[in-house]
Amino acid sequence: MIGGVECAMRTIRISIGSDNPSKLKGAKKALHHAFPGARLQIRGFAVSSRVHEQPIGFEKTLKGAINRAKAAFKKWPSADYSIGLESGLIPLGGRFFDMQLCSLLDSAGRATSGCSMGFPLPKRVQEMVVGKKRKSGRPVRPLLSLGDAVDSLSGKKNIGRKKGALYFLSRALLERSQMTEQAVLCALVERRSPV
Repeated sequence: MIGGVECAMRTIRISIGSDNPSKLKGAKKALHHAFPGARLQIRGFAVSSRVHEQPIGFEKTLKGAINRAKAAFKKWPSADYSIGLESGLIPLGGRFFDMQLCSLLDSAGRATSGCSMGFPLPKRVQEMVVGKKRKSGRPVRPLLSLGDAVDSLSGKKNIGRKKGALYFLSRALLERSQMTEQAVLCALVERRSPV
């Protein structure tokens, strides 16, 4: 039982569909917070999201998270739970917000989801990722991933595997692992809710 007494009495095996150190850090922090005193075995696996490297919109981003969770279960079939994480750009009011979505699957096949805080891309970054002019009604096709755009602006490589674009853009106010932590905890809400 998630969050119940049973968790503290046995080992819980959790497979994560990512080998990204920043995502693993956030997921581990969330899981230790959600299951204090439980013995957790957590393994991360490099898996494909089977969506575009830079998904746009809730549906594609969630699909990527679900695909990662399913693929992680295949990597560790004896896991009790599997987590898929996907960062995506969510259009809202003419801007694009970066958010991270989590899909949490259990061995019985039940899925729950959650999302992190979101932040609007600075206009310069948004233009690099989706372009300046977009025809309304047409799907947006990314020119670059957010990570590639911020790598270019920051002069650092693989920023998404470190503290993330958020760390650079917020001048160290926040980091990517916090987004992961929030997304994982929010995916647990439905499972822990008393109603």
